[in-house]
Order: sequence, then C-alpha cells, then structure tokens
Amino acid sequence: MAITSGLTLILAAFLGPRVFGVMSLALAFTGLIEMLQKQGLAPAIVSRKELTGPQADTAFWLVVGIGMILTGIGVVIAPVWAGMNDLPELAGVVRVLACGIPITSLVVVQEALLTRELAFKALAVRTWVSAAIGGIVGVVGALLSWGVWALVAQQLTTSVVAAIVLWGVATWRPRLRVDLAAARTLWSYSMRSAGGSIGVFLGGRLDVLMAGPLFGPVIVGLYRMANRLTTLVVDISARSMQAVALPGLSALQDDIPAFRDRLLSMTRATTLLCMPALGIVIGMSDSIETILGAEWHGVSLAIRLVAIGQLATSGSLLIGPALQAVGRPGLTSLLAWCWVGTSALAIAGAAAFGSSALVSLCAGLSLSAIISTTSFVAVGMHIFRFKARRMWVAWFPGMVGGIAGALSSAAVAAVIAGAHSWARAVLAGASGLAMAAIAVLLAAPDLRRALRSQVRRRRQLARTV
Repeated sequence: MAITSGLTLILAAFLGPRVFGVMSLALAFTGLIEMLQKQGLAPAIVSRKELTGPQADTAFWLVVGIGMILTGIGVVIAPVWAGMNDLPELAGVVRVLACGIPITSLVVVQEALLTRELAFKALAVRTWVSAAIGGIVGVVGALLSWGVWALVAQQLTTSVVAAIVLWGVATWRPRLRVDLAAARTLWSYSMRSAGGSIGVFLGGRLDVLMAGPLFGPVIVGLYRMANRLTTLVVDISARSMQAVALPGLSALQDDIPAFRDRLLSMTRATTLLCMPALGIVIGMSDSIETILGAEWHGVSLAIRLVAIGQLATSGSLLIGPALQAVGRPGLTSLLAWCWVGTSALAIAGAAAFGSSALVSLCAGLSLSAIISTTSFVAVGMHIFRFKARRMWVAWFPGMVGGIAGALSSAAVAAVIAGAHSWARAVLAGASGLAMAAIAVLLAAPDLRRALRSQVRRRRQLARTV
C-alpha cells in the first residue's frame, strides 16, 4: 500500500488534476468494455460446486472472443465518448488503452480458478509486481513530460506484467475446445450475474461517466484522486476478504446458521482492517494536499467526504458475494441498480444545485454510498436472518479504530504543520496507526485475549529455546 500510494502521489504532483481527469474518463470507458467481456463468467466459475475441464476451457474462449469483439467496437466509437466530453485527445487515449483489453481477457479464467482454489498469495504477488513495475514506468514517463501518456504507459505495463505473472503462477492451461452444453450452463448463470456486475460497475464509475460532461476534466481529476486514494485503502485492506467471500461462503450455502456466522465474522475482519485505515487517510488529508501541490487545491476536503462514503461501503462489501453464494445474483443486480439510480440523482443534483462543484459531487456520492449500504445490509438481514445488533457488533471495533486513527493523525499533522510535507504525512500516519491499533484492542476483548495468548506462547517458546 505504501509503495502504490507513494507512486500515485508522485505521479499526481508531476501531472496535475487535468491529466488525471482525462485518464479517468478514458479508463471509465475501457473499464466498461473489460467488465462486459467477463459477462459474469468469473463468479460462475468460482461459485460452482464442481467445475469440469470443458467448462473452464469454454469459459476461456468465450471471454477471449467477447473481448476481441468489444475491443473493436470500443476503438470505433471512442470519438463519440471524446465528443461527449469535449476532449478531442480522449479518443486517442481510449484507442491505445483498448489494446490492453485482449490481454486482460487472457487471465480472467486463471484468476477465477485461483480464487476458487483460495490461492490468494499468487494473486497478491501478481498485484504487487505489476503495480510496482507499472508505477515505475509511469513515473519515468512523467519525468520525461509524457503527460497523460505516462499514465497510459503505466496502465498497459501493469496489464502486461499482471498477465505474465498470472500465467507463470497458474498451472491450468486452456485447451482448444468449446463445449456447447458447458457454454449454456455458464451463460445461464453469467447472464443473471451480469446485471449485477454492470450495476456495480456503473455504481462505481457513474461518477466519471456523468461528471466528465457535466464538470470537465479538472473537477473529475480532483474527485478521482480523492476516490483513488480511498479506494486503494479499501482494495488493499478489504478486497482480499471480498475475493475469498464467494468461495468461502459457497461451501456453507446449505447451512444458513453457519453461513450467517461466517459472513458476520468475515465482515468484522474486513471492517477491522478497512475502517481504521480510512480514518487515518481522513486525518492525513491536509498533508496529502500539501504533497500534491497548489494545483490540487480542494482535494483534502474531497478526500474526507469520499472517505465517509467508503467507510459506509466497507460495512456491506460482503453482502453481494454472500447473495451470489446462495444463488441470488438477481437480487445483487437489483441492489446494484438501485445504487446506480441514487448515484445518478446525486450527480445530477450536484450539477443543478451545488454552489461548489467538487464539494457537491463528493458529498452527494458519499450520501449515495450510505443509502446503498443501508439497502444491502437490510436485504442481508432479511435473507440471512440476523438482527441489526449483530451487524453493529461486527462493525464496532473497526469504527472505534477509524475514529481514533482520524483524530490522532489530524492532531499530529496540525501540531507539526511547519514540517516537511512528506515527514508530516509519515508522522501523522504513524501516529494514527498506533492510536487506531490501541483503540481496536480496547474495543475488542477477544483480540486482546488472543494477543495476550500469543505473547505468552512466544515467551514460553523463548524460555524453552
């Protein structure tokens, strides 16, 4: 996380919000194509109790074929998206980025199979290596004054390296065969799941898709930087748990009490990591704006507002995979589309009534995230038959840690306001981390007991040695 965050801040300081805004608009377009090429096939593979070789091979060639077709369509209609945003240079960026889509299609099935096998170490290695190498390429491009093409080079390098690493660690290789019966089986599930996938994508990217034409690339760049930093925290601290949720919960889909207990336990673990980390980022927001420079004025408030929405979202991250695990992808789709609707209303309201475009956009989307979280949790309570108190108990230690981390890091940043920007950020973050850890231990007696037991065990082992 430290490496990725550092690279992001360096690139932002060199390139400015407009460049990030153009890149965000391009990635929103190509991201839609990447999402459509999967068509729900990844969750179809992960959630199946039994997966045959012909099914895996069929899924691979379906993804590759759909990816090639959609890439061609994207290249052709890229000027339309550029015209909607009044950014002629956007068409070229989209077309070059689209060339990386067939590369990502080559690893969809491998990633799903590794997820099914709970091989998360291999997936983590893929992420770390590709992010580091891609980040280095991006920084070099920024130093050479490539502008937006530095970010394009970073994105393509990351995709290529990720594909190479994943093919290196995965043992499965596709055979040149397509089984029509397997295709029908997979397609049936994927079509029910695809609606949810599209809804989740639009809920997460509708901000850019609508904000680009309404507010322009600079506001989009400022907002997306705030969103990127907070999303990075969620990705690193919680997405791994979200990835393991589907296979982990699918094994208990016929035992609802055990399923419910595991879901709440995983939710607690997710928020224990995610909420304190987001609190620390909130407290460090002023320090982050200082590092980025004068061009990024206003991003600190945007970070705080967006992080509030991410805090809410972290509490319901596992409800979607849980619904898929019990064969209810259609319900996930409905909830996701409700999120899309509230997000669209929030963005339209910000454009129509907001006096400050950036603040209105961030505040509106955070409110949309809170509403979406409430609906996901309400549905989860009904389907899995648990009371609100149990979810609150699962959230509580993480919430306490988040508040302590935010207050501590903000206080330290204010006290040493005259220090070097990087030193100020590091010290504020370290203080927030320490106080968040203490607060979590105070709020979670079972964690204190586990920690004391571990300390005693290590002491006994040391005496034995």
